[in-house]
Amino acid sequence: MLLGDTIKVFLTLHFAAGQRAVRTRRAYEVDLGQFLDFVGAAQELAELAAERVEQWIASLHEASYAPASIQRKLAVLRTFFNHCQRRGLMPSSPLDLIQYRPRTKPRPIRALSRADTWRLLVYARSMVPTDYEAALSCSQRSFTRLRDLALLDLFIATGLRVGEVSALSVRDYSQDDHTVRVRGKGGRHRLAFVVVPYSREIQNRYLRLREKLNPPTRALFPNARGYRLTSRGIRRMVTQRAIDAGLRTHVSPHMLRHTAATLLLQNGVDLRIVQEFLGHASITTTQRYTTSIRRRPTQPLVVARRRHAQEPTCDFDRKPLAGDHLDRREDPFGASDSPLSSSVARRWIASSVLSSRIRLFAATSSAR
Repeated sequence: MLLGDTIKVFLTLHFAAGQRAVRTRRAYEVDLGQFLDFVGAAQELAELAAERVEQWIASLHEASYAPASIQRKLAVLRTFFNHCQRRGLMPSSPLDLIQYRPRTKPRPIRALSRADTWRLLVYARSMVPTDYEAALSCSQRSFTRLRDLALLDLFIATGLRVGEVSALSVRDYSQDDHTVRVRGKGGRHRLAFVVVPYSREIQNRYLRLREKLNPPTRALFPNARGYRLTSRGIRRMVTQRAIDAGLRTHVSPHMLRHTAATLLLQNGVDLRIVQEFLGHASITTTQRYTTSIRRRPTQPLVVARRRHAQEPTCDFDRKPLAGDHLDRREDPFGASDSPLSSSVARRWIASSVLSSRIRLFAATSSAR
């Protein structure tokens, strides 16, 4: 059987069963298409030699592909060869004769500092008018700004992936217990919690205005045309809001996910709980964050927890108290007139760490 025909059959059968994402299929099509272009569609599958696969790997190195990208392409190719073996189309996989173990240096974790995280949230909140209902009737832009604030707050509070947030529907967010039902990678489901009253109030006000707007889609976060906001649209929004807030680094939704995980580990949360929090299938993936923690020591938040024993307030118009500045210095971001003071930010992080992660671990474990 020819290689080109076999790949078409494989893609049809492999993605007909199971809950595999559309982007996963596109990645398979690209990787197998590259291999097909190199080997040739007229190649007989049973006559495919391991040397030909090694030549393809060498060509990828010459094209300056990263070792991680090459490993991903080989994983796709291995899945294809295993499929062919099960159907009796080839006696053995050519990859069984190839040992490819490149020395890869893990990329450093890019996360925002506590000050930059606070600055981003303060800016997003400052763009939202106080009278939300009146603002909605006057301008679609006001609703969009509240949606952006809800998105940014949800990323930092839950550490969700951008694809997971884009796929959320209204029914996935429970206003009764403020839980988010997440459909993660590989069809794995988990629960995320919004535990801080300030964050809950942001989401509640957003949902009330969203219900009043009544877009034609059931997506939790619609775009300006009323349809589901795509992953690309979310990335563009996060990057632009960071630029508007004056952050000097490029910020992406995945960077906010790294920020949430880094804050948890900096405050002594168990690695297994962070794994459940992020939805990682392997603890090895979560261990990457520990290297970042060792490389960048930070001031612990235990003192903040002792100082602010009560839950953070939900008052959007609260004026900051004396001594509410980060690290006991003058507030560099002009928070004297900001509704989100640094004490709220510290209490938000501390209460997220100390009160919600155990609930998350218990809920996800019982769901299994």
